[in-house]
Amino acid sequence: MVGTFSGMIVGKAGLDANITLFQGKTVDYTFILKENNIPVDVTGWSAALQARVSVCSTEVLVDFNSGDSSIVVGTTDGKFTLAKTDAETAAIDAFEGVYDMEITKDDGTVVQSISGKFTCVAEVTRA
Repeated sequence: MVGTFSGMIVGKAGLDANITLFQGKTVDYTFILKENNIPVDVTGWSAALQARVSVCSTEVLVDFNSGDSSIVVGTTDGKFTLAKTDAETAAIDAFEGVYDMEITKDDGTVVQSISGKFTCVAEVTRA
């Protein structure tokens, strides 16, 4: 996966990618799912990403999903765009934890596409 970002830094290491979200900043990050360097047709697919303090934690600290349009799923372009407003990220407390993103194909098959460490950095400059 490759991506462009605003409000987040994603550092890729193997199959994992560490995400840093900046509290109070707008998030607009696009992953492009490719197979043999060609974007995958993701028409009709859905996705969900959750971050927690640990894998065993029951509390979800950050949630992105295609059901509420905080993940926008593309079509033949293979795109999955994470989106949150500055007001939404301002409401997220600073933390360090883990996340994964699961993609559900149009046939119902669920795959984990990406995972890693997730950090929300506290906002210093506020209005």
